[in-house]
Amino acid sequence: MNDQKNINMNLNTIVSQAFEIDKNSKNNISLLQMDDYFHLKRFKEQRFQELKTKFVTEENLDIVLSKKFEKSISKELLSIYKISFIDEDFFSSDYRYTINQRMEYLEGKILLFNSHMPQWAGSVSSLNNFITLYLNSKNCFFIGWDWDNHHTLHVSSIISACSDIYCHAHFAHDFELSAHCDRRFRIAATTFQWNDQVIIDELNYLINSNRSNEALGWHVKYGLFQHREKLLTTLAKKHSYIGLLENGNSYFDKSNLERLREWGGHKVHWVVPTLNDLPCRVFDALITGGIPILPNYLKNDPALNGLHNLDCEYYTASEIFDSEKTISRAVDKFNEGGMSGILRRINAVLTNHTLSNRIYKILEIFQSSIKS
Repeated sequence: MNDQKNINMNLNTIVSQAFEIDKNSKNNISLLQMDDYFHLKRFKEQRFQELKTKFVTEENLDIVLSKKFEKSISKELLSIYKISFIDEDFFSSDYRYTINQRMEYLEGKILLFNSHMPQWAGSVSSLNNFITLYLNSKNCFFIGWDWDNHHTLHVSSIISACSDIYCHAHFAHDFELSAHCDRRFRIAATTFQWNDQVIIDELNYLINSNRSNEALGWHVKYGLFQHREKLLTTLAKKHSYIGLLENGNSYFDKSNLERLREWGGHKVHWVVPTLNDLPCRVFDALITGGIPILPNYLKNDPALNGLHNLDCEYYTASEIFDSEKTISRAVDKFNEGGMSGILRRINAVLTNHTLSNRIYKILEIFQSSIKS
């Protein structure tokens, strides 16, 4: 990784690993041939038809969301739907209400949950409680919005199996997850640190901030993604504001305003995804007026369609070693766009990519599904 002059590639290793990857894939295919998956789909179709008769005439939808999203929801969405919030540890065995009390609370509601809730703090018992609630809450419509389907396949499989509609954030493991749910849709992850009112209140700062030309790119360290860590370690040798954090506490312990002003203090933001995902930080950069610098493969991501060509910059693998030029291109784009560019990027997210936008889209899918 440190040798930028020579390309040290062992094609034989890549070829041999291709066979190993294929063996693992065929093992997955073999596992998914069991009749249980066929009967799961039969069960879910029957459940869906029963729920459909209950919800198709419902005019005032009663939506339940994670409390994690409470401060990120727009007033407009709250005016359209009846929305209540549940604790992130709602599925935990230590939760203050019994399973039966939780089932009673969910009666007649649409539970739209993010992927962090069913496996609260990595607990298997939380996953079991989640499954129990799904199987026994016959008058609650479960919609899973999975932000981690690219790397926690066990949790994603359970979420997909226990969702009446399953929304995945990333293009990953489509075959495996298709065995668990026929009604699945791609809904990209999004910014959720600040709601639209916070951005509007801070618009003067975001427009007039004396922004640094240095790229911002602090990422939390995850041991599973060693290649990502090598890329960030390489970049950190040249750039003071790019690197790895041992955990996210040093960032999330800051206030909302401190975090917003940190993002708004830089013109450009270097993004290194964990795998092939479209991370939330892409939209964090845009909503604070900055330009995200993204790996080349994201050029074709449909979730980024409609953005102005001055609003993102892209890098190739080789440019990890020549990152100054990439950052310079991005800074030039920022400077060329000026104030109108900042406003255009902020408006693009407020119009199309906030948490409320995504939830509204998911509920459109729900309404279309039960009326079809």
